[in-house]
Amino acid sequence: MKFSKMICGLLFCLCFFSVVSTTNAKRLSSEELIDGCSSLVEILESKDEILSIISDISQADAMRAGVCRGALEEYARVNHCRGSLKNRASVISEEFNVGKSYQQLLKNTCW
Repeated sequence: MKFSKMICGLLFCLCFFSVVSTTNAKRLSSEELIDGCSSLVEILESKDEILSIISDISQADAMRAGVCRGALEEYARVNHCRGSLKNRASVISEEFNVGKSYQQLLKNTCW
């Protein structure tokens, strides 16, 4: 459990610092959030096989998962949301209506 939290934290930090370091960072689209949350769910579901997932996951998937985690955690902090990270990421990853905005997707995870 501690190891998987450490890996997720490391992925988040890697993603956070790379996003902050870019000078012309763009606002995340709803499609990118859905892709990122799909990657995060995949990582969280494979946490029992964490050593194999580390070697199999691409840097792009890790970055997308970190962006999703950061967005979910910040939205939950500000809006006092409940529910596990995995459940909230699953809500977004199962979203097929890409017409929804980034904020609408996050709002759907808050209960």
